[in-house]
Amino acid sequence: MYGAFYKRTYRCLLDRGEFSAFRIYPSKTREHEKLDEFLDVPYFIESPDGVYGNVTMQEVYVCPTCGFASNDDGFFEGESQYEQTLELSSREITFLLTAREARLDVLARMTRMYECPRTLDDALISLELGVMCSQTLYEMETIRFSIETLRIANYSLKAARLCRENNRPGTELEWLFKALGWLNKALESGIKGLARFRMLYQLLALGIMVGENKLASTAYMRLSELAKEEEHPDLSRYVNRAKGVWGERRELYDEMCPELLK
Repeated sequence: MYGAFYKRTYRCLLDRGEFSAFRIYPSKTREHEKLDEFLDVPYFIESPDGVYGNVTMQEVYVCPTCGFASNDDGFFEGESQYEQTLELSSREITFLLTAREARLDVLARMTRMYECPRTLDDALISLELGVMCSQTLYEMETIRFSIETLRIANYSLKAARLCRENNRPGTELEWLFKALGWLNKALESGIKGLARFRMLYQLLALGIMVGENKLASTAYMRLSELAKEEEHPDLSRYVNRAKGVWGERRELYDEMCPELLK
């Protein structure tokens, strides 16, 4: 009935709101998932059966009663007792619920949020809510939830891609600059390891794409410095990609830059 998807019931950890969401069958993921190699962001192609075109539009879960949204399963209880959820204190839950009304105001614009497929506008609303919630988490505990800076950046890159695919250049540009701002913030958040390697590469690529060459240069230098300090196969992979992108930055700007910036 739902093509590559199946329907599941979830319960929000904040206010216990219950709702249904759609997930792609694991066996189908490889058929649909591709990688935007320039920005290092996964995206999805149209399903072979034509039932559904973009899994990204369903990936953010949204609680209908408090508007909390995330693509992290840990914030929602599933139907299986073996699934692990995050531990949130009563103080943290209270803090996260302070933004409830603002989230519900955004959610009020939805039309098919709990159906499959969502509309493009509903998908963008879900990503907007995801950004709001990740920002609240980060403001609440900047060290514990430092990874939310990268989650916001990647929500924004996915939203920008959806806008580009659907000819919304103005909105695409807004999302790209939001991503750039949060990648820049993540730069100082103390994130280590693979997430940091990827963040620096994305900052380099996105900086080139929108003509922010100073930021791109900073990211390239930091990635190069890491390569001298650490040995890691993933780091080597990102450094090699960065060298190629940096060397072709003028050509890549001409190819990738949104029309509104040219």
